[in-house]
Amino acid sequence: MSIRDALNSELGREVKRLREENEEVHAAAVQKQKELMEMRMDMVTEECPDCGTENTFKWSVRRDGYQAFCPKCGFPMMLCGECLVDSDDFCDWDGSTILCHRMIERLWKDLEDVVFNEDPDGCLVLESDYQLMIGNREVAMFPAGTDREEIWHWFDERHPKGVVYLLRGTGGE
Repeated sequence: MSIRDALNSELGREVKRLREENEEVHAAAVQKQKELMEMRMDMVTEECPDCGTENTFKWSVRRDGYQAFCPKCGFPMMLCGECLVDSDDFCDWDGSTILCHRMIERLWKDLEDVVFNEDPDGCLVLESDYQLMIGNREVAMFPAGTDREEIWHWFDERHPKGVVYLLRGTGGE
């Protein structure tokens, strides 16, 4: 029997079918490996500073930010391990204020939803009292009528790159 005859025979057809099946199985295995890698990239582990529980859960800092809440006790947790990976070991945690630049950026983002009105002098001022909160902890309180620039000054003093960075996303050096 020639090679051509063998390939055209039942044995040849079976070899062809097995090759096609092998390619399908290989493609499915590669796809599952990609899915597993994505799942691992969205998993974080952090110890709760309140109850001490080590928590591992699905979380994307790019999508959800650097603050999560302990699944056991609900206390706010900063995902410092993720921050160190993203920031080349840069950490500016300040124990006296209990803030870091990631928390300040989160508070700044929350400021987008705050209503300001124009006063008679043309300045933008808070319509109502505004509390900057991290979890159930008040970080700062600005009463109704506070000038927007006073609030910006608060952020400028606390963010390492200043309010220019927060406004435009560029360094304020």
